Amino acid sequence: MGQVYRNTEMTRRLEGSRTYISGGASGIGRACAERLAAAGSSIAIMDLPASREASGETVDSLERRGSVAISVDVDVTDPGQVSAGVARATEAIGPPDFVITAAGVATAPSHDHTVSLLETEAEHWSFVMDVNVSGSLNLIRETTSSMMDRSASGSVVTLSSVAALNPTRGVYSISKAAVWMMTRILARELAPCGIRVNSIAPGLIDTPMLPTTRGGEDLETWATRQTARIPLGRLGSPFDVASAALFLVSEDSSYITGSMIRPDGGLTMGSA
Repeated sequence: MGQVYRNTEMTRRLEGSRTYISGGASGIGRACAERLAAAGSSIAIMDLPASREASGETVDSLERRGSVAISVDVDVTDPGQVSAGVARATEAIGPPDFVITAAGVATAPSHDHTVSLLETEAEHWSFVMDVNVSGSLNLIRETTSSMMDRSASGSVVTLSSVAALNPTRGVYSISKAAVWMMTRILARELAPCGIRVNSIAPGLIDTPMLPTTRGGEDLETWATRQTARIPLGRLGSPFDVASAALFLVSEDSSYITGSMIRPDGGLTMGSA
């Protein structure tokens, strides 16, 4: 990733807590791991076996700075793997206090950019919806069950997208709109248990997923044109998103649930 959060003056407000992060091996998920570990939380990176090397690098990076971190191989689309992964993480670092569902895809592996909805094959549709929607719910179901069994309060952060507010990204927009509605439903259902559920809807963030949004256009031309649309005049960093996640799991947001934060540089100001 290159960038590491280094605010040495930041208080360790999450000391003694445990955070489970799907998709934590790279991109926004890794930034969330870095940010929350710096605040004192122990981290469980939950990512695909194919990402094992990247997961290990993330864990090594956190441990070198004195944090407690583990990696667990999990395909979030498989409820059995999620259940087993949560059990392994619980045995290693303790039960979850915070959950961040950062695992997500923009397209099927056979595509390098977004295609129109009418051009979306059934396999492409199923892949994106399974990872982004079902995968998020699988992890939330398993981890919040643990919280309720312990009568423990907790905080869940889902990753939606500004694409949920803008009907231009085909099945990806649909999946992220579903994540946002799922967040609101779960926030209502889990509020009596003291579990808060909120969502982050990032704008254009500089991650490996970004090129898939260009719709076939030359990447450099696309990036220049898109940056000109952002009032703050730059692409976002994964740490811009991670800072929002830190706020949403912390006591600073203790009276917030069912809400969406949009770290998007002002891209969608005025949108519903």
